[in-house]
Amino acid sequence: MSNVTPLDPKKRIEAALRPASPGDAQAAVAVLAKALPILPSIQDPPAFRTIMADFLRPYPADVLIAAVNQAIQNFEHMPSIHEMLELCESLVEPLRRLERAKCERQREAAGRTADAEREAQRAAEDEARRHANIKWLRGVEERACKRLDDAAPLPGDVALADSIRIYWSAARETASRGLRHWPRASVGRQSIAG
Repeated sequence: MSNVTPLDPKKRIEAALRPASPGDAQAAVAVLAKALPILPSIQDPPAFRTIMADFLRPYPADVLIAAVNQAIQNFEHMPSIHEMLELCESLVEPLRRLERAKCERQREAAGRTADAEREAQRAAEDEARRHANIKWLRGVEERACKRLDDAAPLPGDVALADSIRIYWSAARETASRGLRHWPRASVGRQSIAG
């Protein structure tokens, strides 16, 4: 049994993209230097290895290992820094795409959550207004009953009258909006000309 705790799937991509330590980058270059001969045109091999390790440091350790393995299989001599960077980029790009997709999903989920919260807030406000309106209508009914005794409206009549008032004001607004957009003068002229 191993004491290694598996990473949370949500954090696995982040961990895979974490830059290598300086020691990891130097170790990757050292493995590469042992496996492949350095070209004779390199004047200072130790400096070349140090510079390559510095350039490779931003890449994750797993990417460095895979790039070193590919370089050992595909090159006869130690690759240039540029060739190693291209190998690392080709290996890290799928991980970056996964990270971007994950971030996009998180943004979309956050947007949906915010939309749901706004909708819940609107529903709560609508419900509060509805309850306030019911309370106000009950107060109107109670006052009418006290003042008018037997001639007072029956329970629910005031609420019914208010709902009719709301319906008719909405219908009037809709009708006036429709009439405002009606092409008045042009209709008569077209029928005469036609």
